[in-house]
Amino acid sequence: MITLERNSPGTATVGRRLMAAIAFGFSLIAVNAADAADTFRHLKGKEIKAKFAGMDFTDDVHWADAFGRDGRIVRYDMGKKNAGKWRVEKGQLCISVEREETCYQVWISDTAVQLRDPDGTFFLEGVLQKPSARD
Repeated sequence: MITLERNSPGTATVGRRLMAAIAFGFSLIAVNAADAADTFRHLKGKEIKAKFAGMDFTDDVHWADAFGRDGRIVRYDMGKKNAGKWRVEKGQLCISVEREETCYQVWISDTAVQLRDPDGTFFLEGVLQKPSARD
């Protein structure tokens, strides 16, 4: 255990070194998180349509959205299947399922995709992949 005592300069030095090491560790974590955030690229209108048409957006376990080339979408969510429509409007991906429409900014890094609310308060993350056979 390290204790800091006013009359013991040696332990204070050890304490300062420990605190500096911890601060350096936190700065590395912050830099790595910033680097990871930088790997995502914001997609624009035509790019969104080109990437999503004919593909599945999924977490590969609980849910999947199958994006038809004709603007139809089939949502599979925990055993439930719902149909809807999708389109690109004002540079955002808009999805309408069960009388509810939500539009998202689309961010991509290889096959990883984030659908973000325009105000940035929420995002859904999954992967884009070729369609899977489903029941």
